[in-house]
Amino acid sequence: MSTVVVATSAADAEAVEAVKSHHAQLAGALAVQVEALVGAAARGDLPGAEAASDALVRWCDTELIPHALAEEQAMYPAAHQDPRARLLAASGDVSLALILERMHELLGGRELAAGADIVPATDQGGCGGECGCGHRDDGAALPELDARAVPHAIRHATIFGALDSLVAGGGLVLVAPHDPLPLLAQLEQLSPGRFDVDYLQRGPQSWRVRFIRA
Repeated sequence: MSTVVVATSAADAEAVEAVKSHHAQLAGALAVQVEALVGAAARGDLPGAEAASDALVRWCDTELIPHALAEEQAMYPAAHQDPRARLLAASGDVSLALILERMHELLGGRELAAGADIVPATDQGGCGGECGCGHRDDGAALPELDARAVPHAIRHATIFGALDSLVAGGGLVLVAPHDPLPLLAQLEQLSPGRFDVDYLQRGPQSWRVRFIRA
């Protein structure tokens, strides 16, 4: 079931979609970071688990925590002032679009726009495929993102967030309920040549596609 949010203006409606999209990207990035850590630990790969743990902490410090703090400073005060506890988008007294502009300033100019281009991830000292931390060309060692469990409305944003979190040489395996040709076309349009892509499984119930960041 889809959730319908009625906004008071076109700008606020677009802001709602931007918030949903960006949260999906954060969720996808967090999922693949955690999966890399859990996978390395399950294999008994202690150096890999340590590297994955360091990468997760760095990502939280540079992406997740700043975003949460910006929301706390920009959104929560406005929501707290509404005694009827309405959604910000449905409040005629508050502009969610202006709040997002404030968040944009707090985050140092990083975009929170629906459908924004994928921003290149910072190379934080990734192993380049040699230390066993999950960043290898071996599909069995790469973290998996199962898109079948992600609501369709935010599926692409979630996957793009996961891909964006990869360092150079890093990779993931996407599990999809169908051949992800529209996703691949969109990815190539947004980030041409940034990922090496190949199929590990082609149906009939699921498709497994390996992405390696060039």
